[in-house]
Amino acid sequence: MPRTTPLPPGALLSRADWIARGVSTQRLSGPDLTRIFPGVYTPTAQPASLTAMCHRLQTHVLPGRVISHSTAASLHGLPLPWWFDGGIGLLGERTRRTTQGRITPSRLPEASPDARRGEALHQPAASPRAASQPAASQPAASPRAASSSFEPTPAWTPPPLHCIVPPGGSHSAGPGVRVHRSHPGQTVSIEGLVVSHPVEVLRQLGTALPLVDLVAVADHLLGEASPVPDLPPVDMREILRREQRHGSPAARNALALARPRVASPGETRLRLLITRAGFPEPTPDIVVPDPDAPGHLRRIDLGYAHLLIGIEYQGEYHRTGRDQWRADERRRDAPASVGWDLRYATAADIARPQRFLSALQRSFLRAGAEAPPASNWAGSAGAELGRGTAPPAHAARLARPAR
Repeated sequence: MPRTTPLPPGALLSRADWIARGVSTQRLSGPDLTRIFPGVYTPTAQPASLTAMCHRLQTHVLPGRVISHSTAASLHGLPLPWWFDGGIGLLGERTRRTTQGRITPSRLPEASPDARRGEALHQPAASPRAASQPAASQPAASPRAASSSFEPTPAWTPPPLHCIVPPGGSHSAGPGVRVHRSHPGQTVSIEGLVVSHPVEVLRQLGTALPLVDLVAVADHLLGEASPVPDLPPVDMREILRREQRHGSPAARNALALARPRVASPGETRLRLLITRAGFPEPTPDIVVPDPDAPGHLRRIDLGYAHLLIGIEYQGEYHRTGRDQWRADERRRDAPASVGWDLRYATAADIARPQRFLSALQRSFLRAGAEAPPASNWAGSAGAELGRGTAPPAHAARLARPAR
């Protein structure tokens, strides 16, 4: 059986370096290697990390340029919808800490059928308040895959790399690099990279994301996992006020709708859906005493403490096994035993909200509270509410750079 030169996992080398390692010019143009920059290639099956690509871009390809937009959002760990910019937000969720620092991958593991169905429902990431799950890692290539040209190489499209260059002049780094000609605004350093400040990234995303998804990013900036945990909202607003450019009005609107202690984009979408349907705005992250464990507390995702009405968002992590199911049952039973009326919603309920909103209305009426009429979510009104949290019609199209 013919043997071929092994491809070092994660390598990002020039054409000349690959040839010096014994890789043929024919193989360079084949599926085993993917071109990232002009004359620079990485193994398709086990490519260089997004972090490594950004380092190469910033030090060799376009020296000194600022990493921005969705690329910066992924490096910051900001939540982006699955459909946006080739799914780059999913990469940020899989950032791992190594001896070399924080590394964001450039390729996801092959998704299971259940995961693909979850994506079809724009399923957001698991809540940080849920039991932590081990981070997914890229599958290791078998020895045969590294040495045999007969092993098929899975298809892969590199994530887009966004950067900002000064206005004027010509800057090109290949089709995978999205060049934005503008002033960079405030920046921070991540693992030696110069990256747009998280609030500046919120502004940049304001040119491309629908409001509900932009609010999810703003919620994250105010939350426990924020990349700027010590920056108060008033200072975030000041950054946006100073940078009066495209995206600033949308970012300010999103920040005005953002709330602290929101644990996931699913909870953001659910909260906005509830208020658009005419209900009072629910409070995020309600803490209640645990009746089964004196001195301990339980958390409810959203709710109305004065009415003893709680709302729980059920993400995909709730389907991970028997232990999670048992934990969910305990979470349901404990507050219910002391009078809480709990309502549950999934991504499907956000997309088609009539069932959930009718159940929430009944909870309000049982509590003796005024509730909005069912006509607010019946028929076409319900379809419109669901459409407000769904991917836009252009979801399959990658975001275009702002000029």
